[in-house]
Amino acid sequence: RGELQFVSVRISCEEWRDALLSFGYDKDEVLFVLTDEKDKTWFAPLEEAFAKIYYLRDFQEEVSDLYDPNALGMVEQVVASAKPCRLFTGTFFSTFSGYVARLRAYYGHAADTFFYAAPKAKHRVLHDTS
Repeated sequence: RGELQFVSVRISCEEWRDALLSFGYDKDEVLFVLTDEKDKTWFAPLEEAFAKIYYLRDFQEEVSDLYDPNALGMVEQVVASAKPCRLFTGTFFSTFSGYVARLRAYYGHAADTFFYAAPKAKHRVLHDTS
């Protein structure tokens, strides 16, 4: 969230919530949120809508032996691309999200298990297959 230079694709947490629900996420489904956002209150609309949400910071003990903090993003990408991760929704123009999409393809996830949450102006490009 914080370093994405393309302001035109930044959306509110309410828009994220609505996008996830429209893409087929179940409100009882566990979400693993990949983010560099430090203000946890920003995610309140998601936390109100979904039963259980995890962030990497919830697993600090499990990743405490990683000496390079830059490796944490790579851990998140591996988790998001693993077989148990049913769906992934990323940010348009994000190289981080793009790499997760490639990893998911390498691991055999179907193309319809990856979505971009984006402003309305980008939806035709991303999701209209007609």
